[in-house]
Amino acid sequence: MRRLVVLMTLTILVVVGAVDLAGRFTEFDWFTKRRLQREGYQADNDSVHRAIEKGDTLALTRLKAVDVPLDQPDATGKTPFQKAVLAARLDLVHHLTGLGVAIDLAPTGGRSLEAATLQQGSLEMLDFLLGHGGKPDMEMEPGVPGLVWSIREGKDQAFDLLIKHGASIRTGGPEGSPLAGALSAGNLGAVGKLLKLGADAGGTTPGGKPLTVVCLEQGRPDLVKRLVMAGATPEAEGPDGETLLEAAFRLRAKEIFQLCLLKGADLEKARSGRFGLLEAACQSNALDWVELLLRHRADGAQRSVANGEALWWNELRQGRPAVAEVLLEAGADIDGRNKDGLTAIERAIEDRDFRLTRYLFGRGAKAPGSSLWGTMQAKSYDVMRLLAAHGDDLNNPTSTGLTLLGFAVTQGDVTAAALLFEYGARYDANDRPGGHRLLEWAIANRQSAMAELLLENGADPNGRLGQPVSSEFLAKFAANGSLTYRLKNEKNISPIMLAAGSKQLDLAKALVRRGAQRNRPTNDHTYPVTFAINSGDIPMAQLMLGREPEVEGKHERKIVVSLDEQVARFYKEGELLYSTGCSTGRSGFRTPRGTFVITDKSRLRHSTLYGSAMPFFMRLSGSAVGMHQGNCPGYPASHGCIRLPYTYAKNFFGVAQVGDVIVVE
Repeated sequence: MRRLVVLMTLTILVVVGAVDLAGRFTEFDWFTKRRLQREGYQADNDSVHRAIEKGDTLALTRLKAVDVPLDQPDATGKTPFQKAVLAARLDLVHHLTGLGVAIDLAPTGGRSLEAATLQQGSLEMLDFLLGHGGKPDMEMEPGVPGLVWSIREGKDQAFDLLIKHGASIRTGGPEGSPLAGALSAGNLGAVGKLLKLGADAGGTTPGGKPLTVVCLEQGRPDLVKRLVMAGATPEAEGPDGETLLEAAFRLRAKEIFQLCLLKGADLEKARSGRFGLLEAACQSNALDWVELLLRHRADGAQRSVANGEALWWNELRQGRPAVAEVLLEAGADIDGRNKDGLTAIERAIEDRDFRLTRYLFGRGAKAPGSSLWGTMQAKSYDVMRLLAAHGDDLNNPTSTGLTLLGFAVTQGDVTAAALLFEYGARYDANDRPGGHRLLEWAIANRQSAMAELLLENGADPNGRLGQPVSSEFLAKFAANGSLTYRLKNEKNISPIMLAAGSKQLDLAKALVRRGAQRNRPTNDHTYPVTFAINSGDIPMAQLMLGREPEVEGKHERKIVVSLDEQVARFYKEGELLYSTGCSTGRSGFRTPRGTFVITDKSRLRHSTLYGSAMPFFMRLSGSAVGMHQGNCPGYPASHGCIRLPYTYAKNFFGVAQVGDVIVVE
């Protein structure tokens, strides 16, 4: 009985204690929630995220105390931990983990937390994440790992941090490996660290070009030396087959070139384009490189080029005597014969190469010289100049019966003609190949420069074309039927007519500057302007009328006649000045369409065909059609002319000038 009483008493005490303790905890929860409410929080997830955003660690502690979870995402999908990381609040991160929140490294917004913190430069936060399971090879951009990104952006501390946490030194991005990125950025510190960690010094860009070549092309031989000394081979080939040795030659980097040779690069196999390096150095006239290569190639001076010629002789012929001298001094045989059995002096004479002949004479060779006629045929102008300067007669006829100047002109060789004049050749009006003066041949050959040269040296700008015209001369103008007809059937054709009829505006200007007469007709009264009009050359026609030729579409004044509208419009400097109705040719007498120039003006003219008055008459391109005052019934009514009302005919006539353009469309 006594035991039962004791047991009942203990039970009553436990129940009373539990009720009291529960009351106390309930009182604490109520008090904490009241505090949270006074500070603007509720015991919910939104309050947790608001506390994170405000950095309110006390509120987070109280929310935890009232059993609110601290690891739930908000509407955007971000957890409190992720928000703290993205806000670079390491204190919040530590507080959350201290409250039991698990480290959440899940990506957010399509990007890892590690990448976001690296982008922000939050290195302490990044160190924390990487130390708690984060990935040091995070992707910063598509295919670009963090290590490559930090090198590219010059983030040295971030680079060190990633290396500390085990970032891969071999995982690269579109721009290549981390080492390639460090070399491209010229980051010597990163280069040294990567090489020390075992990065491949002989690596390549994504395109396959050796990093050594890339650095050399960027003007960083210091980096090249570091790579070679770290094990990069100088004979590694890029996608184009070029090695570091060949690149060093191309870029004229002697120190690197010699380093490659020191490291065992094969000089015999090295190429520059289609050539060996010695031949290429010779071709580029790089004497210092020729000497350098000869020091490494004892037999180099005796080399031959692809055509079997001695290398020194080829260099001499190509105009590089200094290179030839270096090769000769290194032991090349000046008396050696080529594959055809000829010595150098014999070949120089055969080739009519006076420069080489003179050079070889200076070294003791004796041989006859070559003729000016032969060098002119071969267009060897340097030799020709040399021979002319040494007294060859420039005015004697050649074996063809032509003078040297006559041959040059008929062949259109301006350079030869200029050289002949320079050394004393005389222009002779009786020098007429095929019966035509030299100036006429220059025009026929469409050689404006030749024509000016002849005019400067005495050619007559107003000479008359000889008759009959040779078939060879006619053939030069075969494409122009109108001009060919006049050449066959008219006399007294002048150079200005030839130029006007063949659309050679620059040449015609040169003739005008030299005094060519533009108002002197042929025996059939055909004027130079008619030659221009017949060829459809409006600027040329303006020049023949004494006007400065206008550029198409940039006319100071222009009249446009619309046959469909029966309207004439006068434009001045692109602006409409006058517009009026008109009357053009009726059926059977239609006004021709086209572009014309005003060839003459007459205030009062009478038609010889119809006997009617044509006041304010302006002729279109020398034809019977003109523009004048007349009856304008509102429809085509004339015999082909363009009639205007009195006031507009007077206005048009007063403003328009000879040479102005009239377009009938």
